[in-house]
Parts: sequence; structure tokens; C-alpha cells
Amino acid sequence: MDPFYSFLIFALVLALDLLAGQFWWKWYYRFGLPVLVSRREWAAAAPSALAAPALAESLTPTFHGRPEHPSIRFKPLSERLVAFREVLFENRGGGRYLPVMHYTLRLHPDERSLSVTGYLNGYVMVALAYLVYRAWAEPSFLPVAALILIILSLSFIAQVSVSRRVLDAAAAAGRSATSITTEQSSKQSTE
Repeated sequence: MDPFYSFLIFALVLALDLLAGQFWWKWYYRFGLPVLVSRREWAAAAPSALAAPALAESLTPTFHGRPEHPSIRFKPLSERLVAFREVLFENRGGGRYLPVMHYTLRLHPDERSLSVTGYLNGYVMVALAYLVYRAWAEPSFLPVAALILIILSLSFIAQVSVSRRVLDAAAAAGRSATSITTEQSSKQSTE
């Protein structure tokens, strides 16, 4: 395959990824190749405290841009599903990584738990397919392919760390929301 056509396919998929992420298209955040699944328990969570809109609102100030990660935006897609992503074009100093995943934070009130699922971005899948094809057809391309794989791997590791921080903060927000709900209930019962 001519590299020019490969680049056009990559650019098209990248543009679609950017549009879907920026406009919060629900199908984009609900489907994909899952490459990360992490779960946390909410030991004291009451099912009524598990509401995606409130959780998204409580997490947004916590994940404003810092040197260790970009700002993260949260959007509730349903009562039990919150999508989140990094702000792509943000000048805040510090290190920067290439987002290779987009995420959903799922609330499981019956199990009293939360889970984060990271889906591989489409442009990364196209890039990986091209790397395999090109390295197979042209062995001299192997050093370039190795460099690109290292960059993608480091970005993946950075995103795993950020997603786990989000999951921990969501679990903590759920516990504090539960304690507030319990305090309000006890005040109402004493009055």
C-alpha cells in the first residue's frame, strides 16, 4: 500500500476520533476495543448515592490540569455511565502524552462498585496495523516501528495511571456522598 493512502486513512480516522471525543458521541464511548478494565468497591455506598451526573460534577474540579496530567472533562451519558477524556489542546506546562484511549466510568449500584474501561482509540488501531504491515513488508522499517511502539506504550502507561486516579477519586467521592446522605437522613429522623 502506498504510504500516502495509509496517511489519508490515518488522518480520516484521527479526525473521526477527535470529532467523536469532542462532541461526546455516545456510541464512541460505549463501544471499542477494551484494553483496560479496573474496578473499585464502594464499601459504604448506598444505591441512591450512585448518580452519574453528580459524580461527574464532583470530579471535574479535582482533575483540572496539573503538570502530571492534562485537564480531564467528564460527561454523564446515562444515570450509570460517565464518559471522560483528556483535553487535547491545553498549554499547562509539564509532561504530555499522546492519548491512546478514551474511557467510561461505570456505576454498579447492585454490586456497590465502580469500574473504568479504557477503549483503544481508532487512530491507534490504524497506526498499529500500518506498523505491522510496513515492518513485515520492509524490515528496514523495524527501528521506526519500535520507536513508535515505545511512544504508544509510554502513553498507555501514563493513561493507566490517570485512569486509576480518576477511579480512586470517584470511589472517594461516592463514599463522601454516602456519608453526607447518611448524615442528612439521621438529621431528618431526629427532627
